[in-house]
Amino acid sequence: MQGYRDLTGRHVVVTGANSGIGACLLRMFLDLGCTVVAADINGSEISGMASDRMHPVICDLSMKEGVDHLFTEAEGFMGSIDIFVANAGFPYYEVIRGPDWDHIKRIFDVNTLSPIYSYEKMILHLDGRRGMFVLTDSAMGETSMPGFALYSSTKFAMNGFSTAVDFERPENLSLVTVYPVSTDTGFFRNETTSSMDKPFPVQTPEHVAADIINGIRKGKRKVYPCRLYSVSRVVFVLFPPIRYLYRRYYAKKLMHNR
Repeated sequence: MQGYRDLTGRHVVVTGANSGIGACLLRMFLDLGCTVVAADINGSEISGMASDRMHPVICDLSMKEGVDHLFTEAEGFMGSIDIFVANAGFPYYEVIRGPDWDHIKRIFDVNTLSPIYSYEKMILHLDGRRGMFVLTDSAMGETSMPGFALYSSTKFAMNGFSTAVDFERPENLSLVTVYPVSTDTGFFRNETTSSMDKPFPVQTPEHVAADIINGIRKGKRKVYPCRLYSVSRVVFVLFPPIRYLYRRYYAKKLMHNR
C-alpha cells in the first residue's frame, strides 16, 4: 500500500479537528506544508486559524447532509482531496439500564455511519485518482470495556468494516486504520455521564497524531500508537484470565462511581 513520503502540498480533510487528536493533526499537517479543511461541530478553536492553507467547516457529521456539505466545501477550497482523516467521534461512559433509541442512534450516527459514508464519498470523489482514507478506530474496537458498551460497539463495527473493505477497496485508495488507547484530552470528560478515570494506559494526543502521520507516510494498514497495548493484545489471547481480571477491575470502578 502506497504512503505519502512527502506531505508538502497535499490536500487534507480532518474531522473532529477542534480538539484532541484532530487538533494535533491539524497543526502537524499545516506545519508539514499541507492545505487542510478542518471540520467539527464545534469551531471555537479552529475558526480563528483560517488562512490561505486552512479552511474551517462547522458541520454536523452525524447527518448525511453534514458529510455532503463537508465534501462540497473541501472541493471548493482545495479542488481535490488527497487524504481524508475520519477522526470525529465521541464516547459514552455509563451503565445501560433501559431503552433509549435516540441515545443509541446518536453515537452510531457519528462513530460508525458517518465514517462509512465518508469512505464511500471519498471513492466517488477520487474517481480513479490516488488517495488515502485514514480511520481513527480505537483499542476498544478490539477489546471492549465495561462502561463503554455502546462506544465499543461502534468501534468494533468500524474494525469489522475496515478489515473487510481493505480487501475490496479500489487500488487507487489506501486505507489506514488507527487504534489509539485512552488519550489525555477532554474526549471522555465531555460526553460521559459518570465520573471516571481513563482506562490504563493513557497517551498524549500529540504522540497519537505523530504516529498517524508516520503511518500515512509509510502507508501502514494498521497503526497502534501504544506499544504496551500491542503487547497486551497478544497476552490477552494467550492468557484470557488476565483480560477478564482487567475488565473486572474497571467494572468495579464503574459501579462504584455510578
